[in-house]
Amino acid sequence: MPLYVRHVIDIPLPDTIREQFELVDLYGPYNTLLSHLFPHAKHFQVVPQCNGPITPGSVDLTTTYTVRKWKCPVFFIVIKPFTHLDDISTREKADQQMRERFVSIIGRNRVISKLYGISAMGTLFSVYEYTKETNTLLPPAITRDATYMTDVAPADRWNYDLLESSGEKKIKVLVEEVKKMCAEITSCACLPQSLLSILISKKEMNIICNPYVNRGQLAGRAVRVSLLDVGFLHSFAFLT
Repeated sequence: MPLYVRHVIDIPLPDTIREQFELVDLYGPYNTLLSHLFPHAKHFQVVPQCNGPITPGSVDLTTTYTVRKWKCPVFFIVIKPFTHLDDISTREKADQQMRERFVSIIGRNRVISKLYGISAMGTLFSVYEYTKETNTLLPPAITRDATYMTDVAPADRWNYDLLESSGEKKIKVLVEEVKKMCAEITSCACLPQSLLSILISKKEMNIICNPYVNRGQLAGRAVRVSLLDVGFLHSFAFLT
């Protein structure tokens, strides 16, 4: 591990963040934590999403915070109350929701080689990891037995505590790895290649996606691309 990364990991979280987790509400503290670890000045954004219950009639709401670099989802946390850890059925639902979230993100425009997701119950959390090269998701799913009761999401899977040094260090290690993978993501890296290829050439796309391009480098003709993708408008205008 590089020296500068070890230095960042060894710096404790600010007391103002830790004290927020002493409150009953978890959603504000997690939002504060993620905004601190993934600053907007580096083109990250924290996107909250609240989903209704999986089972009809249930009051089990799920809050997910997805971290994006530009438009690309690069990290996420699914938050549940601490009491869900004690119930085998709520742990199973939490595991199911994590795997469905991975399928949703992987099926869209994912540009990093590894995607991390965290299932949090209170301040206790479990780390899920998808690797693009091998198309694997860890921890592996546990198959339900046809006869015997099976705990498909054991409680000891949530083996880190954010408020303990080992849990805080784990979060920081993951964040630094995500930031490293995000270093080459540009503003339109997540736009569908099929849509881009219809509108502009590959050479033009490479120029447009470079946020540091010098307009003097563009030659030939004006390029204007307006793309509406998932409610987000990208407009690029370059004149020679």
